[in-house]
Amino acid sequence: MVEIQIRQALEALDAGIEAVDGAIILRETARLDALLAEHGDQLDPRLAHFLRQRSYGKARKLLQVEGPRSRVEGQKSEIGGQKSEG
Repeated sequence: MVEIQIRQALEALDAGIEAVDGAIILRETARLDALLAEHGDQLDPRLAHFLRQRSYGKARKLLQVEGPRSRVEGQKSEIGGQKSEG
């Protein structure tokens, strides 16, 4: 799942920031941008928004709290406002 790749990139980015390693920071930021460009329409809209805004802490927290969730799974159906089964 792409959310796993995003989580791994966020973890690697954190490690790069902690190590003050510009090469890692650039690589992982580019990786996140590429994942968003390729899979953004499949992501939870909030996660896609956080990644577009480079709010990586919020993206990480969303993934930790809610886990992977696709765009379809999180949407409400037209009938009765109930969440769809995906």
